[in-house]
Amino acid sequence: MKLNTIALIALIIVNPITTIANGQEPLDTSTLVGTWESSLKINRDELSIALNLEIEQGVIQAELTSDGLGIYGLPADSVEINGLRISAKFSRLDAEVSGWLRLNDDKDQIIRIDGDWFQGAELVPIVLLPASPANL
Repeated sequence: MKLNTIALIALIIVNPITTIANGQEPLDTSTLVGTWESSLKINRDELSIALNLEIEQGVIQAELTSDGLGIYGLPADSVEINGLRISAKFSRLDAEVSGWLRLNDDKDQIIRIDGDWFQGAELVPIVLLPASPANL
């Protein structure tokens, strides 16, 4: 039983294709690769955050950058994709970015991530959009 569980986990990690719930076509997670940006309003401060997503050896990885928070390339402890749901945890900040992947009309490309920034007991809604080349 333990060997079957390990094999299943390895299959999920190695395969960069995530199947969308309800029997729809598989989603190519490679459309997530790149930098996603959002504003983040904490108390009276409006900051910007950038989530850089990459796939290395079939595993999705994330790094967080925010000038306002003094964070530059902080790696996520874990990144999970379940259907159209994504979550990245950053234990050094006691923070998590989670949200829903929103697709274009053809359902073949991710156009934004509607989500939330959780830090401590605070929850802030965010919308992550692909970074324009001029902003990188």
